Amino acid sequence: MARNCSSESTCRNCRGHNHTLICTSTSQQSFQGNVSHTTGSLSRPRNPSSQRNEEHVSSASAVQPGTTNSSIQEASRNKILLATAVILLVDGSGGEYPVRALLDSGSECSFITERVTQRMGIRRVRVSIAIAGIGQSSTRVLPKIRSTIKSLITDFVTAIELLIFPKVTVDLPSMSVDVTSWSLPTGIQLQVENSLGDTLPTLVNSAFGWIVSGKVSEGAPRSAFVCNVASTADLHNDMKRFWAIEDEPTTAYSPEEALCEKIFSEIVTRDSDGRYVVRLPLKSDLLDNLGDNRRSALHSYRLIENLLGRDPGLATEYRKFMDEYFQLGHMERIDENNASSQAFFLPHHPVIRAESSTTKVRVVFDASCKSATGRSLNDVMLVGPTVQQDLRSIIIRSRLHPIMLIADITKMYRQIRLHPGDTHLQRIFWRSTPDEPIGVYELKTVTYATRVISQLATDEKCHYLLAAEVACKDFYVDDLFTGTKTVNEAIELRKQMEAMFNSAGMKLRKWASNVPASLQDVPEENRAIKDLVDFDKDHTELASGKTVNMDYVCSKQSGYNPALNSKFYHERLLHAAVQLLTNTIRLRFWILVGRSLARQIVQTCIVCFRAKPKLVEQFMAELPSARVTASRPFSIVGIDFWGPIYLKPRHRRDSPPKAYVAVFICFATKAVH
Repeated sequence: MARNCSSESTCRNCRGHNHTLICTSTSQQSFQGNVSHTTGSLSRPRNPSSQRNEEHVSSASAVQPGTTNSSIQEASRNKILLATAVILLVDGSGGEYPVRALLDSGSECSFITERVTQRMGIRRVRVSIAIAGIGQSSTRVLPKIRSTIKSLITDFVTAIELLIFPKVTVDLPSMSVDVTSWSLPTGIQLQVENSLGDTLPTLVNSAFGWIVSGKVSEGAPRSAFVCNVASTADLHNDMKRFWAIEDEPTTAYSPEEALCEKIFSEIVTRDSDGRYVVRLPLKSDLLDNLGDNRRSALHSYRLIENLLGRDPGLATEYRKFMDEYFQLGHMERIDENNASSQAFFLPHHPVIRAESSTTKVRVVFDASCKSATGRSLNDVMLVGPTVQQDLRSIIIRSRLHPIMLIADITKMYRQIRLHPGDTHLQRIFWRSTPDEPIGVYELKTVTYATRVISQLATDEKCHYLLAAEVACKDFYVDDLFTGTKTVNEAIELRKQMEAMFNSAGMKLRKWASNVPASLQDVPEENRAIKDLVDFDKDHTELASGKTVNMDYVCSKQSGYNPALNSKFYHERLLHAAVQLLTNTIRLRFWILVGRSLARQIVQTCIVCFRAKPKLVEQFMAELPSARVTASRPFSIVGIDFWGPIYLKPRHRRDSPPKAYVAVFICFATKAVH
């Protein structure tokens, strides 16, 4: 059959017309012996003299970052015996389990099979260690165990950590070894290492007794070899990456961000009042394709007028905002006949913020409105880098200080003037009343900018060092979140901040602090909370106009009393319930176990107790005699009858039949039928 085979493939060993797997030739390619041991591996020897029911573990030192490997290459008639020993594993309860361990003096980690771990029933510990193999194959070890190993021959005992694997390596050795020809020494003092012969392995005296390892010239020729690699370098790299995440991010701008930053730094100026004057960071190659959006902007304005006509209250607030915009010089009316022909109109619409303490209605100018060419003003402007930190970092850092300060810049964007050469790109339509003709206005200030704060800190650092450092890191848009250690430092910081921002035409308001002494010279209109209750005074004027004696709330001798404070709010809110009382107090104070305290105040209030009397519950009537007299089951019953219900028909085309249910309940046993 081999002679008649038409295949052109030949055996890799003998070059004959047979398959390589069934080749019986002995002229196989020889391999150079090369053995290196730096890691433990898990194996099951096939030596007939070894115990068949024993599992294997590798024994080594503790796990350290690095890469370790163990490889074996065999010649055609030579094989390598790895050093193994039968040892005892001890679990937490003192039970001992005999296992065969593959010993490797160069290993940095030790392994154990899943089967041995389950048989021991020892508690596991979760870890995350990457084990890499040949060809960059990688797996991750999750559990490990802690155990104690003991020698069967010597007194050696030590604790060890073992990484758990389903199976560490192939069964070793791969063939039987005849030891009858070995001349094993008996009754003599051997050195630490003794060779049994040129073609025989070596005896090594270890902590587990005498072990055998080395080259053996015996057995059928073979071309297989084993290479084991265990790497924990990834764990070291993972830890480096973990700590790298905690480092401060480096400033690396994109080309567009770098160009925007360069343009701002070169053209930003300050006028005679100290206000900043900036230009729009335009993309010169796209500006010519901006297009005309006058028609769409005019259509949007008429829609807004219709909206304001249906809501007089909103129209009043909207008109008030725009009139203020004009009176403050933030926009001016122009004559289109004498103005630049190239212009871009910004549609505007209201944004309602009912919770705001200052401006309930704000006007937003939409720079993302598309023109006839499909581009908007935002599309032709460069995007600058992020110059402020994230809000979470700012708030967490501010809460580390014993004294916290919060403030807001009044109309910050409208304090930054726009260069006259760019105002034609910020035109709007507006008229105060529908009877007037629609006018064209140009905005003289920017609509959004945060880069000026850091620029102000840079320019005024020589005059206000403390305020400049805080302005660079504790501002989120136009809100300040910072703090100090002492009251004097808080006062000094607040004064420097006010002076520095006043030099640029900006004003700080909505000051708030957890320590009122730091705001002692701040005007009432510049505070975030204007109606604070002063518990050091004998009397406090309430919103209703009545004067209530506050001696029972707090006195200078007794100090602050949360219970009395809660009682004061409970009565001020006309005997509010627990939920309302708790929420109202938390608007200004955060009292520990505040809900429990509010519940106690409400429950002990005499007025609330009288206003909510407990209703008298009606006693249940006596049961009929049939319910309490012994009788035969179902001799006296109660019947419940209900229906109809529809049953599933036997055939699909049939209509569902009706059914009724009768329930019989025994009075004596409560059984149901």
